[in-house]
Amino acid sequence: MNRIRIAGGGVGSRSAGEMLAEASEVMARFANGSLQPPCTAFPLSRVGEAWAHTGRSRAVVVPD
Repeated sequence: MNRIRIAGGGVGSRSAGEMLAEASEVMARFANGSLQPPCTAFPLSRVGEAWAHTGRSRAVVVPD
């Protein structure tokens, strides 16, 4: 099983209860591929490229 960490802004836009109530649906959408956040994955060995990334998507560093 992989560990997943979701981080982001929006504190205060939803209550903690609302976010928790929707968490299982969000995880299910990640699992089935229907939720694809705009990110570009870079292996740790290419971390310099991740830092230099200027595209519209968020750079995400993942293990090699």
